[in-house]
Amino acid sequence: VVGSNPLISTITDANGSFNLVDVPFGVYSIGFEKAGFGTYKMINIVHSITGSSTVINPSPSLGQISTTTISGLTSEYSSGEVNLGVSTNPAPTNQVARYIRVFYSKNPAVSFYNYTSYSKVYKHMANPAYVELGIKALMEMGFTSGDLVYARVYGDSFWGNDFDNVATGKHEFPNLNSSTLEAVSFIVP
Repeated sequence: VVGSNPLISTITDANGSFNLVDVPFGVYSIGFEKAGFGTYKMINIVHSITGSSTVINPSPSLGQISTTTISGLTSEYSSGEVNLGVSTNPAPTNQVARYIRVFYSKNPAVSFYNYTSYSKVYKHMANPAYVELGIKALMEMGFTSGDLVYARVYGDSFWGNDFDNVATGKHEFPNLNSSTLEAVSFIVP
């Protein structure tokens, strides 16, 4: 139980089931963690007087922290679109995909915690892979024609534990590999 003092915690059984005992009634955040895996949080869990246990549903699954690093990042224009060229280390193969996520901002210090918008997870099968951005997609992210936009890419995992953090108002990404390159910039067409 996040922020409990003394700490209220437990370890799951082989099936992932768990019981937290002696939790006072109230509203809580619950964190799930395992070494080498991203932490996942469930926010605003209400534990109230109902005469029965509070059931956490659905039970989260934890994904591993990504080992993929970004080894190359470029931006260029082609046919009215912005193309981000992304290379990773290790490189993907026909048998082993790599996963990446892009963060965008008008701030050159864009990162996975300082962003305006972020992408879905892209399955990366070749070095370099290309992320194509048309004007419509960029406008849906909140940018307008002529804006100078910065993009930074991180290695992500196939199974992410990302969640909305109501305290910060941001979406958090605990499976990202924080080792990456500086952001690239482009002007929205």
